Amino acid sequence: MDTSRIAAPAAAIARLACPYGLRDVVDARTAGERAGGIGYKMFRFDDAPKLVREQLASAGFATADTARDAVTVRILKLYLAQNNVTKVPVVVYDVQVDRQPSFLVRSQLPTMNWANTSDEAYNAYARAFQDANAKLVAKLNAQCASRK
Repeated sequence: MDTSRIAAPAAAIARLACPYGLRDVVDARTAGERAGGIGYKMFRFDDAPKLVREQLASAGFATADTARDAVTVRILKLYLAQNNVTKVPVVVYDVQVDRQPSFLVRSQLPTMNWANTSDEAYNAYARAFQDANAKLVAKLNAQCASRK
């Protein structure tokens, strides 16, 4: 897996409206779990937490020791399912802010399956991460006013 091909364009990255720190990103998937595939190509994220950490840092997350509210993200699902007609990338996070109850963030954006190419798979993963991260940022941004 070439994770550099999953980076979102800077203009498309949702940004935090108030400070949050990223305490940890944990891969809670079954050890060695593959990330699905397209056609005859199978994918595996060797270091999914690193990828998520990098993407969330670009959204404005600070290190946990420099922000008031520390966020822990557990990656529950990360895969690409496909059939002859559609491909469905799935990203599911379990998110906890300090000791508050955790909440789920899920991205599942189906698109047409055109030619079973690696480019299609990478684009699908990129859209799913961008969507999941935007949903996470939106949820946290909605809490900004209550944190003051």
